[in-house]
Amino acid sequence: MKKELLISVIVVSVLLPSLLITACDKTLIKINPEISEPPENKLTASYIMDNGRSYSISGTGSAMPGEKLDYTVSIYNNEERWQLEYYILLVDSESIIEEVCHDILDIHSYGGMQKPFKVTIPESFTGGVGLYFIIPEQTSLILTISDAITTGWPDVSGYQY
Repeated sequence: MKKELLISVIVVSVLLPSLLITACDKTLIKINPEISEPPENKLTASYIMDNGRSYSISGTGSAMPGEKLDYTVSIYNNEERWQLEYYILLVDSESIIEEVCHDILDIHSYGGMQKPFKVTIPESFTGGVGLYFIIPEQTSLILTISDAITTGWPDVSGYQY
């Protein structure tokens, strides 16, 4: 009798956690697709510099002519105080359309900032467009914000800051 009881306790103690884990896994499978789907037309470009500092541009929109798009630039500092100036340019495959954002920042050690900005796609525009994020003499990044195919982006090294 004691042996049968011991075997029953062992079987229950092994099977019960397995059943609970299986039940939890099924619940997670049902929930995860709803949580993990990105918002419609969500665009993000990020870069981590060698020194651990990072920045990103993110927003939504399809870059249709005349459309006003909301974006956010995020900058994080994982080192000593960082004084920087940055620009965000709206560009097409051949030229700079306009400067959409410019700021001078003083970010303390292990600090960061987020700044929203708006982009308006010109009414007459028909090609590929992107947002060029530039920290002069340090780094740059481009985020394509249109579905149109482009063969490249302009050289902005001559841009007068």
